Amino acid sequence: MSNRKAAGLQGRSPEYSPAYLNNAATTFPKPPGVIQAVADCLGSLPQENGRSNYETGETVQDQCRKNLGLLLGVSDHRRIFFTSGATEAANLVFRGLALQGRHIVITASEHNSVLRPLYNLYGEKHITMVPCGRDGLVSPGAVQAALRHDTACVVVNHCSNVTGAVQDIAAIGAIARRGGALFAVDAAQSAGAMPVQGDSCSADILIFTGHKALFGPAGTGGFFVREGVPLVPVKFGGTGTEPGNMAPSGPGAFEPGTPNIPGIAGLNAGASFILDLGLDEVRRLTGERFMRLREGLLNIKGLSLYGPPGDSGGIISFTVNGLSPSDVGYILQEGYNIAVRTGYHCAPYIMDHIGAPRGTIRASVSALTPEDHVDRLVAAVREIAYADN
Repeated sequence: MSNRKAAGLQGRSPEYSPAYLNNAATTFPKPPGVIQAVADCLGSLPQENGRSNYETGETVQDQCRKNLGLLLGVSDHRRIFFTSGATEAANLVFRGLALQGRHIVITASEHNSVLRPLYNLYGEKHITMVPCGRDGLVSPGAVQAALRHDTACVVVNHCSNVTGAVQDIAAIGAIARRGGALFAVDAAQSAGAMPVQGDSCSADILIFTGHKALFGPAGTGGFFVREGVPLVPVKFGGTGTEPGNMAPSGPGAFEPGTPNIPGIAGLNAGASFILDLGLDEVRRLTGERFMRLREGLLNIKGLSLYGPPGDSGGIISFTVNGLSPSDVGYILQEGYNIAVRTGYHCAPYIMDHIGAPRGTIRASVSALTPEDHVDRLVAAVREIAYADN
């Protein structure tokens, strides 16, 4: 064991409350209204649209669609469909687009929830990956250069879950539209953290998850698909409508089976929390905590930081000279009771581009992160980095 690893563990105890800096994985704490909404839903008569004669007014699904439409920047909220999360949404979307034999453009910052469906469905020879810079940003010009006459779809991660880099989806969307390609945006990390503006960026498809910046429970998420996009259902079952039709084609065809009403109720409460507080205020609170974290880490010698200094969705990645990310994560957990994430963060291709081939330590905050959690992480990393001095 290295001196620094031993120093991080000696005399430390995880008995005090944990400090949580892994909000890019799942936000915590949740707004109290989210917990209450799930409990209230479970304690009330089921309201499953089309599956009971007992239905009262607007459903929580409809309320949630409206709120999500505001946060995703799409006017036709009826085209938002619920899934168990971004992974299921990406699989349903990319399988339903039927892009066999067509060219697809992606970026090096994509998450495995996008990469694996595309590579397994369509094969590497049909995919062009656009690189990103050391700051994690993708040049719209590089996307333009990657287009071909047969490009069918351009897929872009809006906000990197590794570096926090926010791509210019308005510029990239315009390029895709001029090239006659569909434009799909992975907003899993950005939805709820920043304006997505799906309509103005020409997004044909938006994929989102509920348990990150939207403050919803795990097991919630979905996708938006613009009217006219040739997406076919690939998951089948009961819809509550069209009982004799074995090939349902209406919007309900994208939500077969009994919906996760308690989860959607919690997601609706999370979206309502953001809208009531105001997205600008959410960004201000997150930004304050991010800058406190970034400035604290910048003052520690022996660290390398990755990603742009500005708007980041509350995410920062770093490494400690002489220690693997996994060692640092172990010390933080066992010696300081601090939760971060280490490794490749399910985004393997970005690491070589940003100069972190062994992965990174990722710390991430939300608007509700206690400031003392940030200070505890900075103090712990300082001790670990300076242990040999």
